[in-house]
Amino acid sequence: MVYLDDNPQRLAKAKSLGAEVHEAPKGLVMEPIGLFPIVVDAAASDASILLAFRSAEPNGICQRMYGDFTETTPVPLRHMYGVGIQLRIGRVNARAEMPDCVGHVVAGHFHPEHVITRRVRFEDAHEAIGDPTIRVAFVRDGID
Repeated sequence: MVYLDDNPQRLAKAKSLGAEVHEAPKGLVMEPIGLFPIVVDAAASDASILLAFRSAEPNGICQRMYGDFTETTPVPLRHMYGVGIQLRIGRVNARAEMPDCVGHVVAGHFHPEHVITRRVRFEDAHEAIGDPTIRVAFVRDGID
């Protein structure tokens, strides 16, 4: 796993989880650090999606974590067509994926507790929902 970001806290967390990390300049305007079969864009900016497309190897997959907050997003269709890049975007069907994910957690393959940076009582969720930390977990009283 190779992880690129301009945020020192997220870079440190990725490194602690075993990723090869690369610090990016603010705004992610840069040349690709390599070509990869699967590229995930989680920054949701015009610059980040363009970097993701340029980082995908021929016939690669570019996964956008979520849509923009703007009406349209520039997409370099000519480049994508020429290289054969497939863009995947959409919400995960969490209910369909949950049994396999829970199975991996139970087996010790996944450790979601390693990415949780703040736990908040469910009743206080409205105050913490905008927290810019890596991952906020909302917990009900009596559940650890």
